[in-house]
Amino acid sequence: MRKLYLFMLMFCGLFLCGQAAQAQTSYVLSNETYDESTSTTASYNFTNGFSISNEKSKKYGYVKEINNIKFSANVTYTIHIPDGVKIAKVTFSGYDNYDSDAWIKDINGKSFEATDYVFPAKADDGTTTDKSFTFDFSDSPVSGTLPFTLGNKQCCLIITLETPAATNIQNATVASKDTKAQKYLDRGKVVIEKAGKKFNAAGQQLK
Repeated sequence: MRKLYLFMLMFCGLFLCGQAAQAQTSYVLSNETYDESTSTTASYNFTNGFSISNEKSKKYGYVKEINNIKFSANVTYTIHIPDGVKIAKVTFSGYDNYDSDAWIKDINGKSFEATDYVFPAKADDGTTTDKSFTFDFSDSPVSGTLPFTLGNKQCCLIITLETPAATNIQNATVASKDTKAQKYLDRGKVVIEKAGKKFNAAGQQLK
């Protein structure tokens, strides 16, 4: 009974480790996470360790009701990523604040056409159209800085950054309190090794 308990305890631990390895972390840059006490015109600082600077010292502005930040057109903004953090995806969500279309002009050194990622102009009655665009850097996660520029008109946006998802734990070995056996994951499956033989979780010997 004691051996079964130890086995189940170890199995749960391995499962939870695998789940944790899959976790992603999201960081939101909005007025809700803006840290006014440490920010300057040159740097918008956020409580999660990120900051945004811009080349023209544009003052920080936001939309009170929804926490969107105002970003001017034709100004390069640079997101400063905390040390040790890598970004796999970034999402821009919000709307154009004026009466002609705006768009994402470039991000991380890649340029786009005026018809690629468009935030539609305000309607005559002032109605705005919310859009959300996600850029995927999973093949080469970004660290350090992430610059972007909007084209034509100011937009009111919330920016969400996501870290990469870790891969599954492979061949993670956990020693049992019973020194005669070891339990570990092999390609996602529990393997019990004892006296040179391998068994699955059901106790069946593996070839």
